[in-house]
Amino acid sequence: MANIIEFTSSCFFYLNQYFRAFWPIKILFGPTLRPPSTKTELRILRAIYLLRHQDNLEAVMEIASSLPKDEDIHSVFDQHTKYNLLQLAVINNSKELVNKLVQHSYGHLNLKCNTPEHLAAYLGHYGILEVLLERGGGGGGSGQIAGMCYPGPHSPVEVHKILGLLDYSYYKCHLNVDLPVFYAISRDNVSCVKLLLTHMQTEGVNLPSPSRLLHFACCKGTIDCLRYFVEKYPNEVNSLNSKKETPLLQAVVWGRECAKCLIDNGADVKSVSKTGETALHRLYCNDIDGLFTIYDTTKYLLTTGIEQLVNEVNTSMETPLHYLVTHVSFIGGNLLHPNQAQNHVTRLQLQPDYQDQVIQSLELLLKFNADPLRENRFGLQPMNKLMHVTLKSCGSLGDMVPDCVQFSIDSKYLYKNDYRHLNSALEVLLKHGSDPNSLCSEGHSSYLMYLQCLLENNIVELCNQAQGVISSLLTLLKHGSKVNFQMNNGSTCSSILAKFAARYFTIPLSEDSQILRDQFSDLVCEVLKAHFIHGLNPNVLTNAKSHYLKGGTGNAMIEFVHLSKLAKNPADFVTIRRWLTVILQWGGDPDVEPYQSEPIICHSQSSIFLRHQGTQPVGHYIHEMKDEETLYKDGYAEELLMLFYRTMSHKELYDCLNSTRSMTRFHPMGAVGKKLLQILSSMTESPRSLSDISRVAIYKSIDRQLALKVPLLPIPNSMKKYLLEVQ
Repeated sequence: MANIIEFTSSCFFYLNQYFRAFWPIKILFGPTLRPPSTKTELRILRAIYLLRHQDNLEAVMEIASSLPKDEDIHSVFDQHTKYNLLQLAVINNSKELVNKLVQHSYGHLNLKCNTPEHLAAYLGHYGILEVLLERGGGGGGSGQIAGMCYPGPHSPVEVHKILGLLDYSYYKCHLNVDLPVFYAISRDNVSCVKLLLTHMQTEGVNLPSPSRLLHFACCKGTIDCLRYFVEKYPNEVNSLNSKKETPLLQAVVWGRECAKCLIDNGADVKSVSKTGETALHRLYCNDIDGLFTIYDTTKYLLTTGIEQLVNEVNTSMETPLHYLVTHVSFIGGNLLHPNQAQNHVTRLQLQPDYQDQVIQSLELLLKFNADPLRENRFGLQPMNKLMHVTLKSCGSLGDMVPDCVQFSIDSKYLYKNDYRHLNSALEVLLKHGSDPNSLCSEGHSSYLMYLQCLLENNIVELCNQAQGVISSLLTLLKHGSKVNFQMNNGSTCSSILAKFAARYFTIPLSEDSQILRDQFSDLVCEVLKAHFIHGLNPNVLTNAKSHYLKGGTGNAMIEFVHLSKLAKNPADFVTIRRWLTVILQWGGDPDVEPYQSEPIICHSQSSIFLRHQGTQPVGHYIHEMKDEETLYKDGYAEELLMLFYRTMSHKELYDCLNSTRSMTRFHPMGAVGKKLLQILSSMTESPRSLSDISRVAIYKSIDRQLALKVPLLPIPNSMKKYLLEVQ
């Protein structure tokens, strides 16, 4: 509707300009300007070029002095910027040139974008604005309503259809159409604001309401204008705008200075918005593009009486603490006021300090008795919300995203997970009583969300921040996160860790990516160690029967043995062996049968019988690799098999190998590789050395807690290494 009205208004304006050129209307309104001649147009374009590219004011002034008075010189616009000579003179702050150009009338242009008055007010060119208002040639002056495309060109950004027929170009200047005084306020040009308000009053133009002026200054965070309006209109300090919000709720995002100015002049610090948000909620709103001096402003506000509202909830049942945790890893918003362009530094330089402020604010808010256990409408406590936002920030969750994750934060906000500061935030929250095992409405704990982050976050980012990743994990584990859980499908923590390790095989095989593969392999080892140190049971057992080699879900060794089917080249077995060695060092028992298998039907020449099969990990490995004949030629796959040969007890090893070898008789020819049969036969028929047997005996005597107990044994270091690394 607004577009149709503007289109109609423009039609009436140009019809008016057309008919004014005819008698007798011409007598009433005076003569109209002639269109510029080709010669005049070329001279103006020459002046625009000199002003834009060579800053040759003398030559421009010479051209301006020679322009004819009866020609419409202001209708000539630069082809690239769509600015005329007067607009460019204002932008370049050339008062002398503006004085010369305003002698030519420009009110007939009906400018709706970048009027000279708007540009001068926005840029703070007081002297030029004074000249423009004195001349009054702009068709409205201080009372003219227009928008601005500056600093960009006046070019359409979109095209819409009117009634589905006519194309209508959409410009940036169609947004925020307002009086020049509001553009002066937006840039904190208080002298221009005073000049415009005085001129409006003198010319009888309706002044904006004091409340609107004050609220606009608060929205923009322009402190000088804010002070001026507070002093001039002290009764408006608690006025409400159309959204029923006070100036403080709008100004607080711009920092301590703006908030203090209002509070010192009587602003109600306990005011609450229609949605139940306090000034603390607003300070932590990351959808407001404000100045994030979070710590200083928090420190100040908590001395003003708002500390009594530190656990106030909004309509979503969220406290300020729920809002604040969403700033961890947040990379949106401005860290500097837009008017401080001269102090511009990169986001990369500002981000660490900003994140440090967030952590300090968390600590401060919790010291003022913010409740870390309060739940929002999704059942999320602040720490749980932090981890839900962290998971959503991974950015590769696909379509099946749970509601608790999807609605934890709006998707428009920009995040890049920063695990070092995430660890700091977790430490602060847990130190003040957060529950690491609290569940959201869909049953997700903070720890489970963190494991999911390991599955979803970019591998390069995880490796680059490996220290932060491990520190965050250790923080959760040492504060009591439950690691020995079992899901409805039988999966355990070990199952998730195996999925995490499986990401190793998604890294391309190339010389360039070898370093990344090595780094990720190291990260998997550290993640495994962290879990075992904090009580993860690698030997999960179940009483449920399963088909032979179809069970074992949740058992750490079986889960990691199954990764062998993802191996792309023989060297991948070195990595899998390394991970299995870590599991063995921290209590993994290769002798254990994690589940009972259903007996299989066998037959010989004279009988049919049922045969029980062992379900130890080595049986699963042989089954996975029985067809991969080529992988045994380089010895890597065999070396992984030898890991079990060197760590299993005699009876269990013999039963597994003998059973597996005898089963080959019931397979068709070629179903089992010849090389594998030779290896199995050799292992079955050749006795292990005395040192191998002694090693297994030592393992059993220390309950297979190699990492914890081998270093304490009174034996030489070389023997300790022999035991620990299963050499």
